[in-house]
Amino acid sequence: MPGRKFTQPNSKYRYGFNGKELDKESSSTTTYDYGFRIYSPALGRFLSVDPLFKSYPELTPYQFASNSPIEAIDLDGLEAESSKKEGFLKSFGKSVLRGIGNTVSYVANNPNHAGYGNGVQPNTGKPPTPEDFKRYDFSIIQQFNPTYQIETFSNNLVYGTYNFVGGIIDGDGARTAQAIPPLLGSVGAVAGLRGLAVTKPMTVTRGMALAERMTARTNFVKAKWASSIEKYGPDHIDFTKPVSEVGNTGNLVNGKSLVQWREPGNPNASPFFSYDGVDPGTLGIPKTYTQKYFVELPGTQTFLESTANKVKAFSAKDPGVNGSYNGGGTQLYSPEAAKTATFIPAGN
Repeated sequence: MPGRKFTQPNSKYRYGFNGKELDKESSSTTTYDYGFRIYSPALGRFLSVDPLFKSYPELTPYQFASNSPIEAIDLDGLEAESSKKEGFLKSFGKSVLRGIGNTVSYVANNPNHAGYGNGVQPNTGKPPTPEDFKRYDFSIIQQFNPTYQIETFSNNLVYGTYNFVGGIIDGDGARTAQAIPPLLGSVGAVAGLRGLAVTKPMTVTRGMALAERMTARTNFVKAKWASSIEKYGPDHIDFTKPVSEVGNTGNLVNGKSLVQWREPGNPNASPFFSYDGVDPGTLGIPKTYTQKYFVELPGTQTFLESTANKVKAFSAKDPGVNGSYNGGGTQLYSPEAAKTATFIPAGN
């Protein structure tokens, strides 16, 4: 009847047919955004062909809900979802396969890809719009934003757990499958945080030449431990040997106690440590550094582990051997640990 509406005038409710979002910008008439295609109720079909039409020759290119509009709804412009109740395993499997297909389509339709359809979208044959690029926006700054990461982790954990368990209880395999990616994302975040407290070796490939390995290690230290180079120069680390990040378990690092060597009477903690038992004559320090301190570590600490290099002598009290202090021993660097650790003089 004329004048009858499903919503009140000026309503801001954005969803309608099949629960899809109203799209009033792409057409002068009302359309619905299904994700991969736009549906026009005025025409009774999608405005573009099915991106997967080559895989389903038995369906029309403009198919809606796999040509079964009475028995099913269209999920995202790609595939149908039957209104008939499916078994848990069947719906779980179909949802997993659908997710894989959507991921492949998402990657293939990336307008930032170098071989992207000679400047046109594979699914529409038209040049990409700013909105097409926006779907693939990635902010590296946001990835390092603690607030964003905490919110994302919390949402993924709550949503993933609720729907994973709820799907099992309700016998809804599709719901359980759809909850797996966010749940894995939250578990991965926890694993990443735990990884801060375990060894993180510097990764180099077997095929890399020594010069390439040294460059990779140097770049790693510059990126994550810049202060060690800015304050002490690059020469104190032997980059021909592996470097890595290591964490503590109580007072032990890699199962070993830490010590620090200083000149007697020097009350100032150094950011450099070594394992108990390492010869101080191999740490690139003067022989006058004879005062040994045992180290107690509070909470979780992270260290840069490397091999001390042979360095130019810097103390007037010890000219070194041929003007240098020998290296070769394992050293650990952490300005934060130097601030928070407790140092106990050996022999006390």
